[in-house]
Amino acid sequence: TSYEREYLVVVEGFRPPKGAGKGKGGGAPVLGSIPKEIVICGLTDDEVAKCVTALKELDFSGEATREVGYSVRIRDLETEFGVMTFKSGSQLTLYGSKSQVQKAFAQADELARKAEADKPVSDSINVDAEKVKALTAGGPKSVVSGWRNESDVKIRIIEPTGEEEDGKGAQAKVVLTAKSKAEIEPMKKKVEDFVKNTTCEFVEGDMTKLYDRPVFKVGDVVEIQNISNRWQKAKIDSENEDHTFHATFEGEEESFQTTRKQMRRAEVTDNGVARRFRELCDACGALVSRRDNGLQIMGPKNEMAALKANILDLLKKADYEPQRVTVMYEQARVFHKDNLAAIEKASGADVRRTDCTLVLVGDDDQIEKAKAAIEDVIAKEGSVEKIEITEDTVKALKGGGGAKIKEFEAKHEVSLSIPKQAYSIIILGAAAAVAAAKEDLENFCASIEKEQGETVSREIQLESSDIGRVIGTRGSTLRGIREGCNVQITIHDATSCVEIKGTEENVDKAEKMIAAVLEPAEDKAANAAATAKVAPVRPKKKAEEYKGTTADFPTLGGAPPEEGEEEEKTTEKAEPKWGAKKLEWGTKGAQQKEHNGNTAEAFPTLGGKGKGKGKGKGA
Repeated sequence: TSYEREYLVVVEGFRPPKGAGKGKGGGAPVLGSIPKEIVICGLTDDEVAKCVTALKELDFSGEATREVGYSVRIRDLETEFGVMTFKSGSQLTLYGSKSQVQKAFAQADELARKAEADKPVSDSINVDAEKVKALTAGGPKSVVSGWRNESDVKIRIIEPTGEEEDGKGAQAKVVLTAKSKAEIEPMKKKVEDFVKNTTCEFVEGDMTKLYDRPVFKVGDVVEIQNISNRWQKAKIDSENEDHTFHATFEGEEESFQTTRKQMRRAEVTDNGVARRFRELCDACGALVSRRDNGLQIMGPKNEMAALKANILDLLKKADYEPQRVTVMYEQARVFHKDNLAAIEKASGADVRRTDCTLVLVGDDDQIEKAKAAIEDVIAKEGSVEKIEITEDTVKALKGGGGAKIKEFEAKHEVSLSIPKQAYSIIILGAAAAVAAAKEDLENFCASIEKEQGETVSREIQLESSDIGRVIGTRGSTLRGIREGCNVQITIHDATSCVEIKGTEENVDKAEKMIAAVLEPAEDKAANAAATAKVAPVRPKKKAEEYKGTTADFPTLGGAPPEEGEEEEKTTEKAEPKWGAKKLEWGTKGAQQKEHNGNTAEAFPTLGGKGKGKGKGKGA
């Protein structure tokens, strides 16, 4: 208690002597006979005395008992209001002063009102027990799981008890819980719509045909798991008394023992009804339950009629023996998913492909229609022709990354293929297109053979050191000769021999190019010099003497002459205007004086009149 923590003491209620109330003549103590005493233990007398004083000062005048909700936390009342509490069920007793007890109960009432306001709202809907199974069928993919993911409403399903389930029309409950009734209403409508639109149908018949429990008999072709856990075709040789079997793998002679669990129907002999039934159940979304004499299906009303009709159709097809149609390896690829679906739609039979075998399941009329549809697909897309060709034709077709093959395919809208290690070409496509492509290819083959008839082969013996020069950097030289001369060149490293194949004219041209590559450098230079043309040398034009006048440069010699006046020509050496006296560059004063005196006359365009000491002299 708080007093124990505050005063570091132990407070215990009074305990009767040991053995009191036990044994012969000792009854259980009566509540009113228990002394109203407590025992206080502490480390020091001072601590015990302080605790006793505090306990005696307690005011229990406001003791009261009332019924409260489960949301009230009594420890919070003790801490906040300093009262003592005792709770039994929904009855709460408070010990303390009247004012504190009243405040504590007022707080408890407020907490109860808040809890009531925040209390979740629940509603329940009665649903037929069978329809509830349809609601929960599918586990994580069930209808109710989808509802839970898209809403915050909690959905709980209460299954009917055993007694109710035995009775007619046993009912289950769907309980919806949310914060408000407004949140529950949309979900409640979904549940009611599901119940309203869901119906139950019963399909009578032998349903063992729809499930994977085939009866194997001697002579059946089956598939058995080998030691690599792969399915391999085998034939049942015999059945033993312990219901095991002896079988032999396809292509082997030694038989082995196997069990029913290790076998399954081979795809080409199985009618595929069980597989179709599984696909139908997964796609419809309905609840399908097996019964002793049939199937019970439950789902949307608008889907039940079609589902029931499909199941009855599968039951009928389960009695049919599958028919097989074998097609060529090249034709198998035209029977893809879309074409198989079209054949099924046109015939009404079940059609599937395994390797080069088409398995047909249906009545006689459906089988005939399916075969006619298969022939139609072959005529439109799967006609095949095979042409034997030569090795040279194969190289011509495959050369350049198969450019010629792509050209024929685009031109005739067919598919061409050349089997590995075979000299033949297979044409696949529409019948008319295949015929046209065949004619075109035969003409191409004839032209290749004609070219080969005119082909000559020539060998050139070289030095081993010359082989690299003929090949060139990364084969550039050899590639240039091949493309430039349209020949085949094969280099035999062991014998240093170069073999050239092509027409005689092209072979001659290639041989000359190889000889030019191997020609010595000195001969190349001499031949180049001998054949080079020397360009004529043009004589240089003689320089003309400049006969200009001072008018060309007026600022450097004076004004131009007047009209009609001829310039004076002299061969004498011109003297400076400022006299013949030699300049003394070392005497600054003499230079300045001589220069200032003759400035206007020497450079008339730069000032007009002289300045300084030589002003009158140069005017």
